[in-house]
Amino acid sequence: MTERFDNEAHAILNMREDKLESLYMIIESFLEMRLGN
Repeated sequence: MTERFDNEAHAILNMREDKLESLYMIIESFLEMRLGN
């Protein structure tokens, strides 16, 4: 039971990391457009 919980928690953490990374990429490209780089 603990192992399954660990796997689910790990999957959730990975998902959050992916969302943060894509959010960062969106912000970065937005800033590049604004600054005209």
